[in-house]
Amino acid sequence: MKSEKDRFNFWYTVCLTGLLFLVAGYIFAFILFDFSKNWIHPELPALSYAKVLRYGHAPSFRDLHLMFDMHSFNFAPRPRVLSHLQEIWNIKFRTVLFDMVPPHPSFSLNWAWLLVISPLCLFLFLKNTFKNIQTALIGVIIYISSASVLSGLCMMFRPAKVLVISFSLIAFWLISTMRHESGPGRDQNAWMPRRFLLLSVVLLAGFLSDEVFIATYLTIPLLFPENAGLWPFRYKRLLTYGGVFAVFIFCALVLIPYIAFKSGYAPKFENILTVMAAAPKDSPYSIAARIPALDPLKLPFELQPHTLYQFTPPGVMAGPAPNSAVYYFAAFLLYFCFLIMLSGSKKLFLLRWLAVTLFGSAATNIVGGGATYYYASNTIVLISPLIAFLFTAAESRPVKIINLGAVIIISIFSLRNFERVNAEWIERHTAMYHQYFQTEVAGMTGARITKRETLHAWKRRHDKAYLASIRGRFAPIDYSMFYEFERMGMRRAAKP
Repeated sequence: MKSEKDRFNFWYTVCLTGLLFLVAGYIFAFILFDFSKNWIHPELPALSYAKVLRYGHAPSFRDLHLMFDMHSFNFAPRPRVLSHLQEIWNIKFRTVLFDMVPPHPSFSLNWAWLLVISPLCLFLFLKNTFKNIQTALIGVIIYISSASVLSGLCMMFRPAKVLVISFSLIAFWLISTMRHESGPGRDQNAWMPRRFLLLSVVLLAGFLSDEVFIATYLTIPLLFPENAGLWPFRYKRLLTYGGVFAVFIFCALVLIPYIAFKSGYAPKFENILTVMAAAPKDSPYSIAARIPALDPLKLPFELQPHTLYQFTPPGVMAGPAPNSAVYYFAAFLLYFCFLIMLSGSKKLFLLRWLAVTLFGSAATNIVGGGATYYYASNTIVLISPLIAFLFTAAESRPVKIINLGAVIIISIFSLRNFERVNAEWIERHTAMYHQYFQTEVAGMTGARITKRETLHAWKRRHDKAYLASIRGRFAPIDYSMFYEFERMGMRRAAKP
């Protein structure tokens, strides 16, 4: 017979599961399927589509060659070849799929990473690490309601940050299985070469998606010293782990630039370091502009509201960094009051994770720039487990009820904040459509296109005169749909 505590935990888990489905339902119904909140970044139709589709619309082995064309996907020789490959497949996927079914403004293969692979790995990681399904559920709720994830769904852009989130959570899950399988009665530090080799492959894939993955790489030994068996030092593990970074440096500075040069994608052999060294100080690639920003004494005051903590009430955190610092100082006091309630091992783990999250998020904001909407979105892999553990560390029934209410409030604030910031990004990038497509969008002064209007346009997608006649009814940011219809017509004309 179940005890009263077991019954409470059962219904508490049911409530969290229901909240997860409720949040997911809201996201699908009122965000992802609201076409006015979904869009394509103008750099894709302006810079990527034509180059990606020049050799055909179907996936091919040539895509593995085209991913080394770094200058077509970036304005510098950045070694993000896996991001380039994913971008190629996203564009080809949309061009083929939406010639068969009506299009969605931002649907791409990124959705599989963010809605299936990443939350599944996060759930399993938290469940294995904390042995608590409630922690796992809260972590996934925080994850899916964040601007970090929703920006990757509503805005189709470079998939670099999407892949960093996914490979980070895959790595966390793999590490949790190492600890989970060692378990009672087994050697906790047993050397598992196959599992560790798979982890190394995932880490390298993260590096080749975006250089900001180094944040994940550096935090793993700090967050999971016993799980990954990296501490105390074991020379096999240490050499393997350090070897991942060495292989990446070789690929980034030598191998990938060499392939790009020999393939004719670059006029000369150059890597990201040579470009950064020669860049003017006002350039986003300037080393001189980046290094001074890494002053550790300034990091706590660089915690911008949308970077570290995107779950506050809309408008509360709109002030400059010093105001943000005051908010965080107050939050820290609450955190440490709560820490007094925890056992020694829980307290140490939470302190360690909190420190890594704070400084890792601040450093990401300074070096990567921008808010959690895309640019610093990888911070969610630290924030969601931290909040999940914080809200399930205490076993008291009243505290759990309060925490459930806190998760509900955080989810609401997070979703509302995202919708506000997303509208700002759409408005800001409308000007870029005018910049890239001056003639094409000159007469587009209407409202965002609706699902019904998209369906009507799609049915007559091969009628160029009709498309030209209705284009002026819609907003400039909807030009991406007409651009894709044009590419579909070129695909149809190219068929024998």
